[in-house]
Amino acid sequence: MSEVARTLLAVLAESTCLVGMGNPWRNDDGVGAHVAERLAGHAGLPPQIQVINVEDVIESYAFDIANRQVKNVVLVDAAMSEGTPAGSIMFGKVDELEAVASDVSTHKLALRTVESVFRQSGKETYLLGIVSTDIDFGNEISPPVMAAAERIVDLVCSARSS
Repeated sequence: MSEVARTLLAVLAESTCLVGMGNPWRNDDGVGAHVAERLAGHAGLPPQIQVINVEDVIESYAFDIANRQVKNVVLVDAAMSEGTPAGSIMFGKVDELEAVASDVSTHKLALRTVESVFRQSGKETYLLGIVSTDIDFGNEISPPVMAAAERIVDLVCSARSS
């Protein structure tokens, strides 16, 4: 098991709101929303995990998420990382990932704003980014990004509460 998977499972073992982000009409950018949709109706979703699909308007859901009785917020989003292969998965605290990569999320300004709201409500905020390459108009997620999304769905469903 990779270090990213072990770290993610440790976070998901605690009460967590998993937030799918992205525009489903911008190809790979819709991967976070796709993950949330897949998990929302999944019979194997662990009880400590709540799922919400915010698409590309996380600001509209910030206070709803902040008021939820969870310790962690995991934002699932398309990520951009120069030189990193499409379908690679990045995971870490939002502020730490931004220090490493200049343009990690395709929703950078919104992430900073909501991370501040979540921090003020006592929550740890993480970004689960899937490296994407095609965010042009369209509604098809590329094969390497879709494969990563399915790995994440399987991993989330395998999380056990602490």
